Amino acid sequence: MQRRIILKDHQGNEVELHQLSGEAGMVLAFMRGTYCPDCVHQLHRSNRYAARLAEFGLSLVWVARDEPTNINTYYLGCAHELRFTLLPDTEPSVARFYGIAEADYLLQPAPVALLLDKTGSVRFVHRRENPQAPLGIDVLLQVAAAQDPLTL
Repeated sequence: MQRRIILKDHQGNEVELHQLSGEAGMVLAFMRGTYCPDCVHQLHRSNRYAARLAEFGLSLVWVARDEPTNINTYYLGCAHELRFTLLPDTEPSVARFYGIAEADYLLQPAPVALLLDKTGSVRFVHRRENPQAPLGIDVLLQVAAAQDPLTL
């Protein structure tokens, strides 16, 4: 049984993380926040990745150490529909649960993405050592393509 991880979205509504999972699981990606230019650049590329991940039954969920009001501003400022979910995690409870929170999460040195199966178990971890480098969700696409997505 999955542990219930509940966050509030940018509008203050409670969201259970596992309910955002695709048929085969999800890519759970972590970023500093909408104040980080490199992170925002990665978000702009995410619609393309979300569509490709969906082909494997995977959803894309971004978690940011950011205030809900900042994320709401990001949503309102988007000129196109987002195909992924962006959630604030100001505590950061999700990053701590998955063991990726640094002592000072705001200084997290590099983007991290987890490939989770439909039970919420971590199947693959991808971490960039260079904080300015794109996360490389393409690596997770390769991992998903190499496996039967429904048996992740």
